[in-house]
Amino acid sequence: MEMGKIADSKEVIYIPSGNISDNQQELIRDDEHKRRETLFLHLSAFTACMVLFAGTTDMVWTSPVIPKLKSNDSDINPLGQPITAYQISLIAGLPALTLVVGGLAFAKLPNLIGRKRAIMCMAAGMLASNIAVACGGHVYVYYVGRSAFSLFRGAASIAVPIYLSEICEDCNRVKFGCLMGLANPAGNLFGYLVGPVTSVRVFTLLCVAPLVPSLLFFSTVVPESPVYLASVKDRVGSIRALGKLRMYKEPEEIERDYKRIEEALEARAGVKTSGFLSLFKTRAVRRGLLIGVGLKLAQNFAGVVVIMSFLGPMFNDAGTRLSGNSVAILVGIVKIITFLVTSFTVEKVIRSSIEQSNIEARSNDSRMPIEHESNSYDVRSLKSEWDDRAAYS
Repeated sequence: MEMGKIADSKEVIYIPSGNISDNQQELIRDDEHKRRETLFLHLSAFTACMVLFAGTTDMVWTSPVIPKLKSNDSDINPLGQPITAYQISLIAGLPALTLVVGGLAFAKLPNLIGRKRAIMCMAAGMLASNIAVACGGHVYVYYVGRSAFSLFRGAASIAVPIYLSEICEDCNRVKFGCLMGLANPAGNLFGYLVGPVTSVRVFTLLCVAPLVPSLLFFSTVVPESPVYLASVKDRVGSIRALGKLRMYKEPEEIERDYKRIEEALEARAGVKTSGFLSLFKTRAVRRGLLIGVGLKLAQNFAGVVVIMSFLGPMFNDAGTRLSGNSVAILVGIVKIITFLVTSFTVEKVIRSSIEQSNIEARSNDSRMPIEHESNSYDVRSLKSEWDDRAAYS
């Protein structure tokens, strides 16, 4: 065999199990960063969750307040006279209607002005609404203020999940999603605990007290979503936001994260919008829609929201050994315990699935050959080449 033949032959290099490829290094870096979440990320997520906390606290506002509004004592009842059943139904029913309207009317607002600004606008509206209720002395002020609060709360319930999902990474999105879900039972319990021991005006203000530090942090230190900044072509702002949220990463890794966001936005822009009817075209999407919407509708049609709102008055009128407020507090505690157990279970299962997927990816990646100059070989050509090399040697 000639020397030139050997010199011109292309070489196939197999990566042994001891070496790692770029994909493997990226997976290892993800695992190393998995538990290295910055305090700033927690602050940003907690700031957004405080808006939901205030909303769910106000959701049970009627439970401790309705008995006081039915009192003849002007020191207890800020309206000066007991309210009627018709007035109670409007105070509790109108906010439920405007809650739906708010979610539909302001659904596009986070895309128009940004996630952070949308949340701040909704938080400011919720704060102003409850201040009006606390200062009002007429039942019509309660109608308008309570309805306006739910309108802004419905919009916040859309903006906050979007913001949280975009500031998190895949490895911690479940964790912060559970933190967002915890705001619901925690807000309910806070309302049940504070409402019975404070006046109507003080309790109404305490319901929105978390919005004050939330607005303060949003207006000073908490950044805008890096995904939104990238969508409006603000590359510098997006990278700066990523750097704050992921301080443990090197500049090259931040740049890589930004490129991923850009690629995802470009892919999303290239997808043709099919409209609402596309949700019913494929069987898989129909199933997902049925499960997601069905569970939510089942919860609301079961009357959970109404029961939580009137838990105190219901048990007071039932004449149980425990007061309605005591029962409400017990229910709030049970809700938190149940949610925590469920969240830890789900988070553990998903984390185990991700870790198993990473292990399988590394195992497959370590056995893949890397070919120089992108040449392909079959088994017979490789065997012939190695036979020629052996003969020459």
